[in-house]
Amino acid sequence: MTDQGNVSLETFTSVEGTKDGVKVYFSYTASSVAMAYQAATFLCDRLDKPASQSAQSDDHICPIHGVPMKKHTQNGDTWYSHKLDDGTWCRGGAK
Repeated sequence: MTDQGNVSLETFTSVEGTKDGVKVYFSYTASSVAMAYQAATFLCDRLDKPASQSAQSDDHICPIHGVPMKKHTQNGDTWYSHKLDDGTWCRGGAK
């Protein structure tokens, strides 16, 4: 008979933002990923929403990832893209 030990995992979550114009930082340690996600969602829902910025013609946000896209021009063609964590490029669904 083998002795099996118990394994305990903790998930750390942090959320940074502003509340009523004051910069805040929350940290939370949970016993599961689901609990950490719930805590982060709960906290994010209570933070100030970013002020909408007037979009300029060169401001493009990826509709898939919600991040700014960089303008590229080559041989008379212009396109917008951003680099993903895996090193590939996303064009926001454009072909």
